[in-house]
Amino acid sequence: MEEALELLSLSGQVLQESQTQRELLTEDIAQLSTSYEHLSKQEKYWTKELRNSLLFLATVAFAASIYFISFFKYHNK
Repeated sequence: MEEALELLSLSGQVLQESQTQRELLTEDIAQLSTSYEHLSKQEKYWTKELRNSLLFLATVAFAASIYFISFFKYHNK
């Protein structure tokens, strides 16, 4: 009888411990989900910034090439 009560007490402790672990894991999953959403937004932002920067550099390079072509054409006459 005493062993049965001891086993029952131990199983109650294990059940409580597993419930605590489950709650901690649920909190961790929620934090990871929030972190993933934040990183996803950051990735979209930096992808847009990179695209805009590359577009700006391409425009400047194109304008500079037109300028130099017309500059050399004018001076070679």
